Amino acid sequence: MQTTTIRQFMVSAFVAATLTMPLVSGAADETAPAIRDASTDTCLWSTLKFDDLNATEQGAWAVLGWTSANWNTDDDDAEPASEDKKWSELSPEEQTAAMSLGYDAKKWDDESCDD
Repeated sequence: MQTTTIRQFMVSAFVAATLTMPLVSGAADETAPAIRDASTDTCLWSTLKFDDLNATEQGAWAVLGWTSANWNTDDDDAEPASEDKKWSELSPEEQTAAMSLGYDAKKWDDESCDD
């Protein structure tokens, strides 16, 4: 019998959902909350609290290791491993999640937001 961790479940659910639902606001099918379009300014995410994110956005960030606990703290030691990875070091699932949040390789590797 295979055990599935909560993180594995969330990753699987998010990846499956990205194939069947709109990922940006304004898409035709609004069956699930759409991810805000942050493609022109990914620093948007640093201005929000975790509870301000809708379930789809929280799912995408969860794939990257973010939770309410580590999102809402200024403790750099609480950041998930994905924060220290270059784009090329992210798993395919992490890259898919990051792309849905408006990132590409350049934005991920070069991002610097002033909080």
